[in-house]
Amino acid sequence: MIGGLILAVIVIVGLVLAFGGSKNLDRAAAESGVEEIVTGTYGASSVSDVSCPDGEKIEEGASFECTLQVDGFDRTVTLTFTDDNGTYEVSRPR
Repeated sequence: MIGGLILAVIVIVGLVLAFGGSKNLDRAAAESGVEEIVTGTYGASSVSDVSCPDGEKIEEGASFECTLQVDGFDRTVTLTFTDDNGTYEVSRPR
């Protein structure tokens, strides 16, 4: 589980830096990252309709929520920045 979370964080950093590169989060990169984490790390078989706010300020400790469909059910995940470089963690869908 911890190894999966570390991998998830590394993947997210790559996506944010590749598509964002600024001090504000790129929504498309975040949505893609959430889908990848929820399917790969948390094992959901069907993830769709991921929606994250655009332009969230990248700042350690800041968090925001994204909505999504997981296996046909409405769910929410929380993304929390772990540093000022765009690295963030994705919570389990709830």
